[in-house]
Amino acid sequence: MQFLITETLNNKVFTPRLEREINESSINETLERIDTEGNSVSIIFLSILSQASNDILSNIISSHSGESYPKESHVQKVEVSTPVINNAFASKGDYHFRGSGKKFTCPANTTTSCEYPIEYGHVKFNGINLLSGNSGDTCNLKILDNSTGTFSSIPDYTLDQFGFDWNVMSSGTKEMLPYVADLYQTMRIVIEYTNNTDSELELMVNYYIHEE
Repeated sequence: MQFLITETLNNKVFTPRLEREINESSINETLERIDTEGNSVSIIFLSILSQASNDILSNIISSHSGESYPKESHVQKVEVSTPVINNAFASKGDYHFRGSGKKFTCPANTTTSCEYPIEYGHVKFNGINLLSGNSGDTCNLKILDNSTGTFSSIPDYTLDQFGFDWNVMSSGTKEMLPYVADLYQTMRIVIEYTNNTDSELELMVNYYIHEE
């Protein structure tokens, strides 16, 4: 398929963004490559597009911003072997401990998204405690952009993921999930908690937050 670059939203194309927009759309055909030459952009698939896919592709082109990605990531990971929690309820250098506890209702045999939005301008985040899980349950741990895509230009985009199908220990135990990240106001810490039991669970979570 060939389009004019002037058919895009801002009369420009950023190929990596366009590739992702196509790959994350509901187009079923497999993208092979994107070529640009002069005022033309050619989008080549491994098979002929259906009419529905053609319509979706046209909409992607017309809404494509052509903007490049931010040069610097707003989420930085630091490899650590154990969680580091220093001088809780006190200050250390330019940081002050701002621990927060939350409760979430997790229905039986369901995955629930438990979200905690960052309330401070800049924080260090280095761990959580799950205080009331069921043995055999699992969870994913993610950092999401806000609903307007301030940090990635994509609303609700997954900026990073720190836990993948993390196995939860039995009720009454503390499970520390160690990582360190620089987070900014309106980013969200998300626990996707899968309750594999036949009973509703009240999940209690403590977040280790340090405000700059």
